[in-house]
Amino acid sequence: MNNRAFFIVARVLIPSVFVGLGLERLLVGAGVLTGAPMSAGALIFSAFELVAGLLVMLGWKVRWVASVLALFILVDAFLAHAFWTYPAAGTNVSRSAARRPECPEFLSKTRVAEVMSYA
Repeated sequence: MNNRAFFIVARVLIPSVFVGLGLERLLVGAGVLTGAPMSAGALIFSAFELVAGLLVMLGWKVRWVASVLALFILVDAFLAHAFWTYPAAGTNVSRSAARRPECPEFLSKTRVAEVMSYA
């Protein structure tokens, strides 16, 4: 695969995460899919994810939009997956068990932000 084809495939596949999740949450908010109720802020951010992901896929101001997406995902990682606020393992079994899934989520989001910063 030549360089140009690689970048086109990457430009479609990497933001597909944002498009898919944004669309899914908007459909849940609209009542088309079943799921937990969502706040207006969550719907706004979901619409942002969908639109920004589509803009990167289409190649419109890719560096600017990808930078905004990288910043967005970093803020989301620090606010939604603050695993360091949970006590260390062994101090409280129920809370330390809740800590386990947050660390990989945090690390994966920071990795996605890093990849988006290369756009």
